[in-house]
Amino acid sequence: MDEDEAIQVSLPPYEFPPPWIPPEQRCSHPDYASTLNQFLSRTVRFARSRQTNQFGFHIKGGKEHELGLYVSRVMQDSNAYRVGLRVADKILVVNGYNFETLDHDEV
Repeated sequence: MDEDEAIQVSLPPYEFPPPWIPPEQRCSHPDYASTLNQFLSRTVRFARSRQTNQFGFHIKGGKEHELGLYVSRVMQDSNAYRVGLRVADKILVVNGYNFETLDHDEV
């Protein structure tokens, strides 16, 4: 590649890794968590709001984007918020229907 054809790339500032925590201190250290519970599948149950007929969350993604369907926003004080639905949760199944292969518009 010629010097005049060089590609300029902007990168975010480098972030140093977190400090090393000795194994004997990890169980009680506030910055260290070895639990994977936050990444395991879970089931949440809720119904649409009777007042607005809405579910209380927004989604992004879909098969057309070669992605699953993910929660992009949860309205505070909605039924979804109260049962613990969180931004970035992946929606796998709803009422027995597999959502992993649906386009966004099909949902």
